[in-house]
Amino acid sequence: MKKHRQLIGCVLIGGESIRMGQPKHLLQYGGQSWLARINSCLQRSCDEVVVVGKGELPDGNWPLLADACGCCGPMAGVLAALRRYPQAALIVCACDMPEISAAAVAWLIGQCQPDDWAVVPQIAGRLHPLFAIYDSRIRPVFEDLAHRNIMRMREVCGARQVRIVEPPLELHNAWRNINDPDELRFWRSGQKPKIG
Repeated sequence: MKKHRQLIGCVLIGGESIRMGQPKHLLQYGGQSWLARINSCLQRSCDEVVVVGKGELPDGNWPLLADACGCCGPMAGVLAALRRYPQAALIVCACDMPEISAAAVAWLIGQCQPDDWAVVPQIAGRLHPLFAIYDSRIRPVFEDLAHRNIMRMREVCGARQVRIVEPPLELHNAWRNINDPDELRFWRSGQKPKIG
């Protein structure tokens, strides 16, 4: 991945949270909202952190960017950030991954090579495009998918310049997302739900 003037942390919020029944980014972990915790991890490595989507935000000064029009789901948030920061690389994080850590962010940044348009982790054969890095050069791929109304983030991973990487075992939990009250209950009790 080429050198950039900016490395932007991008936290995606605003899903309908139908399964969870409440906004996931406002859930608490260690006395902080999930959003605040992820933001804190990103700030250690990024020039700027922006929240993308819509929804209630915790108290504080939160730079907020609206989703790209004509898109839906995470694709709308990533494309909005790529358009807003045309010379930057993005570290994209879904707000439902409360165990994202500064160590995982640093590891992900360390995987970037000059020719990479994106670096996407894979665990047990499953791609994790919602805690990954996207270089500004991949924007035409996103634009093309959006134009064709293809909103699945995993479609981006098929581009030749996207490198797939396997995180070390001790960092796997950073890619665990929590989708519903049962998973949340298991996670809070220490019975960690499956990474998915």
